[in-house]
Amino acid sequence: MDEIRTCQGCTACCEGWVRIEAKGYEASPGKPCPFATQSGCGDYENRPVDPCRNFECAWVQKGSLLPEWMKPSDSKVILFFNKSHFSNVPIYLAAPVGEFIPPKTLAWVKGFAEKSGHPLVFFDNKMVNDEFIGEVVSHVHGPAHFQKYIRAKIEAGEVDW
Repeated sequence: MDEIRTCQGCTACCEGWVRIEAKGYEASPGKPCPFATQSGCGDYENRPVDPCRNFECAWVQKGSLLPEWMKPSDSKVILFFNKSHFSNVPIYLAAPVGEFIPPKTLAWVKGFAEKSGHPLVFFDNKMVNDEFIGEVVSHVHGPAHFQKYIRAKIEAGEVDW
């Protein structure tokens, strides 16, 4: 893919489906950035460099191999390919846009990770009384030694995502 993709029409990260802090405000599941609107950032020209200007999900990254339908606003998943590594191989991370990744999308993501030779960690957003509580349930997909390694890191509180 040579064309440059833009976020146009997608506000999944600003809606809080990934944890961010912008201008002193925290966004997390159920708690969108206060500057988020239905069509994008309400303070776009003044948005901070980090995380807003620097943020790129895997769908928008230059050379992305993800199909058009995997845009987070359509697929209901935000993918990251270079946030963490295992044995010098990037771990694919998948955050739901909502409570969980839709089954069809998750099956595709798992297959893509397997074909690409990458381990995968994906999440569900915890809810209590129909409200997001800012916690996630982590799921590990990949070789048994990777699953054991990640589960140990999660239990020790050493994950960096």
